[in-house]
Amino acid sequence: MKITHTTRHFSGHRVPGEDTEPHRGLIINGKNSVYSVLASVFSVAKTILSSSVKMTTSLLLTALALAWSCRPAPSQNKTEAAEEIRQAEAAFAAMAETQGVPAAFLAFAADSAVLNRNNRLIKGKAAIRAYFGQSSLREVSLKWAPAFVEAAASGDMGYTYGPYQFSAVDTAGQKIEAEGVFHTVWQKQADGTWKYVYD
Repeated sequence: MKITHTTRHFSGHRVPGEDTEPHRGLIINGKNSVYSVLASVFSVAKTILSSSVKMTTSLLLTALALAWSCRPAPSQNKTEAAEEIRQAEAAFAAMAETQGVPAAFLAFAADSAVLNRNNRLIKGKAAIRAYFGQSSLREVSLKWAPAFVEAAASGDMGYTYGPYQFSAVDTAGQKIEAEGVFHTVWQKQADGTWKYVYD
């Protein structure tokens, strides 16, 4: 920084020929200039920082808006989930016919699944396996089809109900037949498959 004018003082007197008004402003202005430059730097930095924050905020809001606009609509989630549940129920019933009831009920059971049989709750996949392992019935046949399917708006839960027909032969050789209405609660698993959690 270059200061063009200064006032020299000797024993408290100004040098003759200098301006009559002391140049205190110029000497102090030397410091003021530094302060002025620093103030300008801080002001620019503040402006840049403010602009950066505003830009970052704007980008985040834009990203959120895009993510929100691209999400599936609740009705779409429900419709797709209901169709997936219907297909899972059909595959469940088909497996029961071709591979047997125990195999189907184990294959489509969630780990925490619960069966309600004769007013007794059978909790968990291990208990379900044990339940079918203790059965003494032969020639077991169970047929069913969903008459109604409903899915949650979230697309990860749903339930079905409809008619079923059951037949088997007991240890005495007597044929047992029954029919009624089933009710199954389904839950979508982490891998995208559907398993029943209550039947």
